[in-house]
Amino acid sequence: KVRLDYRDVMVALAEESFFKPCFDWHQSRGMIYGCDHGGRGQDIVEFGDYFRAQRWMNGTGNDQPGLASSLIQTKVNSSIVHLYNRARVWLEGYHSSGWGTSSEQVADATFRNFAQGHTLLTLHGLYYSTHGGWWEWAPPCNHFRMPYWAHMGEFLKCVERLSYVLSQGDHRCDVAILYPVAAMEAGLDGETAKNTAFRAAEELYRHGIDLDFMDFESLDRATIVGKELRVSGERYRALVLPSMRAVRWSTLQKAAEFQRAGGLVVIAGAAPEASDRAGRDDADLNALVRHLTTRVAKPEELPALISHAFTPDFAVGASVQAAPYFAHRQLGSRDLFMVYGLPKDSECSFRATGAVELWDPWTGRTRPLPVLEQTAQITRLALPLTEKEPQLIIFSPGKAELASASPNKPAALIPVEGDWDFELKPTLDNRFGDFHWPPTPTMIGAEVRQLEYTEGDHTNGPWQKVTCSFGPQFIKSASLPASTGVSAP
Repeated sequence: KVRLDYRDVMVALAEESFFKPCFDWHQSRGMIYGCDHGGRGQDIVEFGDYFRAQRWMNGTGNDQPGLASSLIQTKVNSSIVHLYNRARVWLEGYHSSGWGTSSEQVADATFRNFAQGHTLLTLHGLYYSTHGGWWEWAPPCNHFRMPYWAHMGEFLKCVERLSYVLSQGDHRCDVAILYPVAAMEAGLDGETAKNTAFRAAEELYRHGIDLDFMDFESLDRATIVGKELRVSGERYRALVLPSMRAVRWSTLQKAAEFQRAGGLVVIAGAAPEASDRAGRDDADLNALVRHLTTRVAKPEELPALISHAFTPDFAVGASVQAAPYFAHRQLGSRDLFMVYGLPKDSECSFRATGAVELWDPWTGRTRPLPVLEQTAQITRLALPLTEKEPQLIIFSPGKAELASASPNKPAALIPVEGDWDFELKPTLDNRFGDFHWPPTPTMIGAEVRQLEYTEGDHTNGPWQKVTCSFGPQFIKSASLPASTGVSAP
């Protein structure tokens, strides 16, 4: 209890003194403020309580280095945005993916991250200069230095459309996982609670069950309507307590109330044994915990339990082996699902009905999407696009069009015969001296940048990769104090 109370005061003072004033300053000027912090949501007690501190960002988010799409980082930050009605989920991409990063890779990483919850893209770096090719930080620079720059306009317009539409309405998912800050604060096996929470999220999402992480204050202010836990436009059907030996007293009270109303409350792993009400050995706490009877020993048991508790919001056919990236938002009378990463013709079911359309973020065009079946609650259809295309599937009031029974025609095969010629087209713009020094008003062609070499027998190695350069260097600022002992070159 002392530890939890102390943390409450510490985090409240940090909010009052720094995080909230920063938020108010940017909010009053119509600006979106985000920052990529060290833990990116995985260090749950960063700043005392990552969730409470980062709710004061207008665009809570994180970087995804190396073209990654970390589910946990994205879900923590997107959950903060959902529960506190912030403007955007900010994606900084993509730290240190390298100069060889292609436009295809940038598009793929962006679509993966947007399907998981991001809604605003900042490409990681724009260099003023690389000083003759020897200076760089977290390359690449995804701008005019890249050979695909002339075509970036189409991609950025596509991202704008995705950013806009995925920021409208309310996010929809069935499961809330309590962000296990209290267990870490109390010093009661917090690492186990954190690992259980993150493993639970990964298992659920891999099985097509979306989720949010929830802080104890959002749970406290949530209302119970029917069998749903509602807060900030979100509607949850299940609440997971991830092996939290310590919780807030208000958490247990709301969990018990939710279960009595017919909601699903699951304790995954260890059950609560202490709270901020009276610490440990609390008879009232123990009585509440005994009423929470749905238990699983490990996170891997959650998908089956939740799938049988109610009709899933989204499901992939048993014959499909790939794991999907997906999101669901309710836009007034419409339901929007984004699906990415599944092969063409993958059979999926959606807990939504009505007329179905496919929206194309590349062009802004829409077209009707026939379905295989539609009941009073579920629509089943075959995905019309490939795993590398973002699929925006929209359900609107109306009647669905049924797909014809005729099989899809196989793709035509065009044989490629004979010899081929090719040439390397110069694409490196050296007007600012980025590749050679001094600057030259010409395009530079292909050059060797990295080598693999061995000093021994070339058949055995060991091989080492090196970058062609002048070795470690730095530029001395004219303002550098003489007392540093560094002299000008």
